[in-house]
Parts: sequence; C-alpha cells; structure tokens
Amino acid sequence: MQAEVEIQLSIIEKILPAGYRVIKEESTISAQWNLIQLARYMHRSQDWVKENFLYPFRRFLDINQGGFIKYSTGSGSPWEMPIDETKQYIKEHYKDIFG
Repeated sequence: MQAEVEIQLSIIEKILPAGYRVIKEESTISAQWNLIQLARYMHRSQDWVKENFLYPFRRFLDINQGGFIKYSTGSGSPWEMPIDETKQYIKEHYKDIFG
C-alpha cells in the first residue's frame, strides 16, 4: 500500500539551493485494488463481489474484453483493479450492482 504525503511547495522552495526549482510530475500509474480491498470498499464479502459484480459485468470490466480490470486466472494470479475507474463504474452502475 502506498502512503501519500503532502508537503507545501513553499517549504520545499525555502530549502532548495539557489538555481534549483521544483517540477511536479503526474504519475501515469494509477493505484490498484485487489479483491480484498474492493470487497472492503463495497462493504461486501469477496464472494459477493465476485458473484454480483465482477462476473456478471465481466464483458464490460475485463481488460481482455476492452475493460480495465485484470481478472484472476487462478491461485497466485491476483485481481488488479484501477481504483479510479472501478469507483467510477460502481457509481455509474450502482442500481444495477446493488439493485
């Protein structure tokens, strides 16, 4: 799990030697959830998440079918779900999922 730390830019600029400047780069890698983390977010069991969300919506979610979730292919093959995209999908399809 990654921890995010915020430091005010003004503090950093005060300690930088003359001639240096701060360049902020945006990360191109989005944070990922595994199945346990998604189940916690949805307040459901892992089995419920698979049976009521991941498998019924697989044709839309599976990365191999144009989606954004990497489905597990068995033991040792983790689920990978980009957090932002997964949250957005749940928000847009809330009634269909939790019906």
